[in-house]
Amino acid sequence: MYVSGLLQAAALDVVTQPGWQTHLRSLRHQLESRRDLLVTSLRQHARRRTSSRFPRAA
Repeated sequence: MYVSGLLQAAALDVVTQPGWQTHLRSLRHQLESRRDLLVTSLRQHARRRTSSRFPRAA
């Protein structure tokens, strides 16, 4: 797969900005909250059809 040098440079610029780590932390918290809400809903409404084991946060 070919990715142009210009696109690679732009991506590198984005992921090396200080705000990138802040964005990742915020995204992680949002995804954890969504996962927890989904697990809670599944346990309440589909207890017999769901696994008792769900992935934990990384």
